[in-house]
Parts: sequence; structure tokens; C-alpha cells
Amino acid sequence: ILGEVGVKESWTKLFIVEPLPYIEHSIGAGKKGNIFFRSKDEELVRFNLDTHMTEDLDVKGVYNLC
Repeated sequence: ILGEVGVKESWTKLFIVEPLPYIEHSIGAGKKGNIFFRSKDEELVRFNLDTHMTEDLDVKGVYNLC
């Protein structure tokens, strides 16, 4: 999280997400510890920050969201 623009010390690292080879583009973050991605198959994928698990949400054609 960035506290102040241009001040390196104001950054706080909250989590690290390891590379996910089937993920193409991040879309955004949810309120309950989820990050949403577009997969290489253009499907919506949810990554849970608490469990570090991904889930295919069975939503196809998300290329228009990014």
C-alpha cells in the first residue's frame, strides 16, 4: 500500500503473490481478500489471499473487462 507518492518508506508490503503461469492480466481486488485475474483462456479467475488458492469462476470472455 502506498502512503505517500514518491516516498519509498511509505510503502507497506501486505502480501506476495507467486507467478501464476496461466494468468494473463490482473483485473482488480475484492473486499474479502480476493484478487481477480483474466486467464490465458480469457476466463475470470479469483485468487484468495488468505488461502493462496485460485478458483475458475466459469465466466468466459473477460477480455473486454481489461
